[in-house]
Amino acid sequence: MMRVLFLLNKLNETDLSSLIERYLGGFQVEVSDIVPEETADYDLIVLWNYKKILKGIGRNRNVMVFHSTDLPKGKGWAPIYNTIIREEKEYCITGILVNDEIDAGEYIVKAKFSMKPNYLAKHLRVWDEELCFLLIGKILNRFPSGGLKGIPETGEGDFYPKRKAEDNRMDVNTSLLQNINHLRACEDGHPAYFIQNGIKYTLKLDVAEEPEFPTDITIQFYDQPQST
Repeated sequence: MMRVLFLLNKLNETDLSSLIERYLGGFQVEVSDIVPEETADYDLIVLWNYKKILKGIGRNRNVMVFHSTDLPKGKGWAPIYNTIIREEKEYCITGILVNDEIDAGEYIVKAKFSMKPNYLAKHLRVWDEELCFLLIGKILNRFPSGGLKGIPETGEGDFYPKRKAEDNRMDVNTSLLQNINHLRACEDGHPAYFIQNGIKYTLKLDVAEEPEFPTDITIQFYDQPQST
């Protein structure tokens, strides 16, 4: 049975059990915050919410990470916020081999779906995780003998800077319409806000009808040219 490791910063920061059961029931899956002494003991290691740079960990070609942009576009921070605020036509997740540079490993797979105006950051956050697990299942089935295959990064890229709490502040002299995308892109843990008469107010946007998980997902593997 293929052995999979999810490497977290802290074990208590997220619960992956339901997604593991739904998408990876046929594999031996472990979750840890300790880097294994022998990475080759695993068929696949996924860096999940893991923020440290691990020099040389990807040399066995079994260590990967997901980044939620159409790499090389949008390396860096806050991909969900930037997808909405920049009015991207598609939401994209790129699975890459880990190397010593940020978001610069070989492309293994990309998954995309069309963006709609009723998609909020909170929806994208949930769908992002589910889609990553769906892709992990496909990756394990595609490379059953180990050794992930991809292609080197190509094309011109850019870098999204890290956002600060004050970046969520709204200008009270602008209209609601001007701030719709900002409100869509801010999440409950870090809401949009404005200050009036020395008082800080937070704003949260919701939709009357919750959107469903996208059905127009396209997946492209990069070990060979055709779509799958």
